[in-house]
Amino acid sequence: MYSCFRFVRLPGLCGAFVSRFVVLARRCPCSAAFWTILCVALLAQGARPVMAAESANDLLDLSFEQLMDVEISAASRFPQKSSEAPAAISVVTAEEIRAHGYRSFADILRGIRGLHVNYDRNYSYLGVRGFSRPGDYNSRILLLVDGHRVYDDIYDQAPLGSEFPLDVDLIEQVEFISGPGSSVYGSGAFLGIVNVRTKDAGKFSHAEIKGEAASAGTYRGRASAGHGFANGGELLLSASIMDSEGRDLYFPEFDAPADNNGIAQGLDHDRYYTLFGKYSGFGFELELTHAERTKGLPTASYGQTFNDPRSETVDGRTALSAAYVGNWSRYEVLARLSYTQYDYDGLYTFDVAPAGANQDTARAEWWDAEIQFGAHPFGNHHLIFGADYHDNARQDQYSYLVDLDLLEFDDRRSSKRYGVFAQDEVAFLPGWLLNAGLRYDYYDVNDQDILNPRLALIHQLRETTTVKLIYGTAFRNPNAYEHYYYNSAYSDAPDLQPERISNYEAVVEERRPNGLRLAVSFYHYDITDVIALMTRPADGELQFVNTGEVSTNGLELEAERRWANGMRVRASVSWQDADDRATGARLIGSPEWLGQISFSMPVMDVATAAIDARYMDSRPTLAGDNAADHAIVNLTLSTDRLAPGLEASASAYNLFDTEYFDPGSEEHVQDMIMQDGRGLRISLSYRF
Repeated sequence: MYSCFRFVRLPGLCGAFVSRFVVLARRCPCSAAFWTILCVALLAQGARPVMAAESANDLLDLSFEQLMDVEISAASRFPQKSSEAPAAISVVTAEEIRAHGYRSFADILRGIRGLHVNYDRNYSYLGVRGFSRPGDYNSRILLLVDGHRVYDDIYDQAPLGSEFPLDVDLIEQVEFISGPGSSVYGSGAFLGIVNVRTKDAGKFSHAEIKGEAASAGTYRGRASAGHGFANGGELLLSASIMDSEGRDLYFPEFDAPADNNGIAQGLDHDRYYTLFGKYSGFGFELELTHAERTKGLPTASYGQTFNDPRSETVDGRTALSAAYVGNWSRYEVLARLSYTQYDYDGLYTFDVAPAGANQDTARAEWWDAEIQFGAHPFGNHHLIFGADYHDNARQDQYSYLVDLDLLEFDDRRSSKRYGVFAQDEVAFLPGWLLNAGLRYDYYDVNDQDILNPRLALIHQLRETTTVKLIYGTAFRNPNAYEHYYYNSAYSDAPDLQPERISNYEAVVEERRPNGLRLAVSFYHYDITDVIALMTRPADGELQFVNTGEVSTNGLELEAERRWANGMRVRASVSWQDADDRATGARLIGSPEWLGQISFSMPVMDVATAAIDARYMDSRPTLAGDNAADHAIVNLTLSTDRLAPGLEASASAYNLFDTEYFDPGSEEHVQDMIMQDGRGLRISLSYRF
């Protein structure tokens, strides 16, 4: 069977990929840009090669000690060993992403301890240490790509699924920094920080093309080119497209002849294209990201007509960032200026008055500027201080009744905010570090000024053991959607207050020279003024309110082992008790137990086999039921031995076809939403 695939089936499969992606590229609005970049990739043969082996960060060249204690940059806003960071740290590398066949950014996050992802067939939502509010648009985590915030200025949404604006093959490393981070980042760094580091041009020696075919009529393509200039600068260009027909889905809540017997046909489709460009040299880094994604809505959310093929959402974002990192005398300097534009259009259809199509629209534009200095005024201090300024030039929200040609809701705003921060890391005794930070933020939209501290005591108990004691606070200011979309319709709407959190955490980490790493974390959160979308008892309409207080206790255990032959295993267990303080009830959508194990190993020195297994405990739903516990197993086989420059992989997701559901939110008729069964994927990539 193996030889048949290798020598007979491969040419036909490649031909199918090529013909399919020609069709996709012609349909794609960015087809000209796609083929331009592909031509750049093909012509890059004449450029000076930037070989992957030149990268100092190549994981294959790292010792066990370095692999277990990798460098991270987001926790304190400067590079440091993960063992010295003032938080519990999780890292996923490019090699793990490749070996395990992760299809999306959400897939990567599912493999991190203490995290789980809900999917409502439109967006993916991240639950952190048991805290997961249905439909909160990921506004309680801070997502960074190369230090640049990735979100929007209407919903404060961190995009995680197919709406994530970067191909996962471009990711070098994902860092998850657990706990509040407002002491250095301000609002949004509430439950944690996710930092994505993209690959340098040297990871793509000359050029690479990739194609995938998967279940549910899903096809993907990518072209990337890296170029090194004689003056030392590097340029990376990449374009990706995806088209998925999706599955026909059955929803028993709509099981009636008038609603196609509860079957949503052709409404789970998903299409996107992304462009990414990155130049680095002489201390400067320029990045351009553009992405557009269209997703069908099979769930008939917000009371829509079921099985209407017009129902869909479109998200588009363009971001341009320029950064400088350098050393001025005794100072480390970082300066960044960025511009981002976000466009959202949701077409919803209704057969009740006012019947017809309703288009929801959001338009946002904003500028970010930041400056940061690092200094070593004394031999045992690492001091950083800085400021950032955010100008929301446009925060517009519309609701338009298409058939009636009526603008039902028209809200146009702008706002500003700024913050200043300082942090000192002091090595006051041998083996002891004290990390202390403080930040002040001001928001003109609700005249809020807020202070947030963080303290961490880090002790190198012995050569292989680190102990961390951490205290920190954070806040999340209400976003424009929460402030105005529903609440502006009611004269009695509450004046929303910022959410606040306090965190107490103890971490013990053990790193052995033989490639073994152990980690234990115990934490306690107190969260107040939680903002949630609720149904008004008086009229059944939706409204955002500050709902109360949440208390969370948790324990995380993780073990990881690497062997010299390339075999790796990582396993974790998380207990998380997230309760409403007033009632003592577990939070909606919150699992009490999570378990994860990932394993990869070489197979006869010609391939790599990788298995992921995840367990999630039952989760309470809005209707008082429970989404049952479940276990999912994924399997990936990959090889680069078929031909020079050619790499292939085959994956089976939800290998045992487990039926499982995620809790719905207030906008859904469904109390629980079915997730995908077994799925298959074949991927081929070729490096020139």
